[in-house]
Amino acid sequence: MKNLKVCVLLFLTVMLSKGHMHDANTVHGSPDLHEGRHQESEALGNDVEKLEFMISPEDFLHRYISKRTPVLITGVVKHWPAYTRWTEDYLSDIYGTEPVTLDTYFPQDDNAVMSMTEFLQSSKENDIKVSQKTLPSLYADILMPTCLRCNREVFQRPFHTDILLSHGSGKSVLHIEDRDILLCSIKGRQTVTLVSPLHSKDLYADEGDPIGVSPIDATAVDLEKYPRAQNINALRVDVEEGDMLYIPHLWWHQFSLEDGQHQTVKISWSLRKGFMKNSEIDKINEESTEDMLAFSNVLIQYEKWMQVIGNNAEWLECQSQESPMSQYTFESSRDETHDERDMTEEEPCYYDQENPKSPCGKSRECNEDDDGLGCAKYVLDYCYEWEDRGCVTDLPQSLNRKQRMELDELQDIQSSFLP
Repeated sequence: MKNLKVCVLLFLTVMLSKGHMHDANTVHGSPDLHEGRHQESEALGNDVEKLEFMISPEDFLHRYISKRTPVLITGVVKHWPAYTRWTEDYLSDIYGTEPVTLDTYFPQDDNAVMSMTEFLQSSKENDIKVSQKTLPSLYADILMPTCLRCNREVFQRPFHTDILLSHGSGKSVLHIEDRDILLCSIKGRQTVTLVSPLHSKDLYADEGDPIGVSPIDATAVDLEKYPRAQNINALRVDVEEGDMLYIPHLWWHQFSLEDGQHQTVKISWSLRKGFMKNSEIDKINEESTEDMLAFSNVLIQYEKWMQVIGNNAEWLECQSQESPMSQYTFESSRDETHDERDMTEEEPCYYDQENPKSPCGKSRECNEDDDGLGCAKYVLDYCYEWEDRGCVTDLPQSLNRKQRMELDELQDIQSSFLP
């Protein structure tokens, strides 16, 4: 295996030398990203593809998930029982006094604490947006989308489901998430801006705090402060009530809510690592300049790698399209309807398991806490020395949403890695 200074200690150096994040305020009347220029051949046009019908899981996997292409499927959520059943009284009865969780992607009062019932009663007067885990008692109101009904070899279980609730208007920050998303609109209208990870540098991703949040407002860009943003031609899509929008993981996106009541179900998942075959990691790592090791280039490198595999993906046949919803695992069902096999399922380590120095069970830090800073520092030290597929595929998710103060701590941590 070649010795390559791949991915991330230099990323830390770049990040720590940046200082404070730029203010995200924008100039009134500034252009939005979809008015920018196309960059190279990556530009996909101004519009997200729209379908007026549900598609098979084979089509969804081959045409959209494998190709990393957003798509809007219109009207399909109108067939859900939730579309007519979810009144405020109904949700209040289900959630009762359970505390709400604020949606951290929308700027708002972080100190607000209230129950779901209190939120529903006061949300018309207070600009609060919440993101709640879906309770198992509500699964009967949600139909598992046909496009996700595929065998266990494709989707890593469990699926995550959240209910996003709000009154009034507002917009989120421009951010990435490390799981694929189906955004299912039950009530309310919103506009979603989408940008490929290939444009991460022009979105000033290296200046975000936390990591994975851009300082740019995609709907009103201050080109004096962020001149590289003019290189971007973002995708823009209006999501109406009853529509379903697919957002690939690590794609930048920003939600702009129109005034009114909003109810949205977000279904998210990870692909199984075994589904992503025939990677050509060496071809991507050939351009190993120091500049490409910033976080923006970690995302760019990952997207290029995903495009390589997407273009070579084999056609899959899904055998479980007619399976009832009870056979699918959801994160909040752990004590209710599913057996232990569903709950203890683990993904194999994706680093080189033949390398005795890889993080695959070889490091004390990662065995103790694979989400901790000690494990992150071991991975960074390892990826500095070794060219490894895991350094491309797992680093974006590992670094996403880290705070700047955590990066400061990482600089002083000593790992057990020895070159």
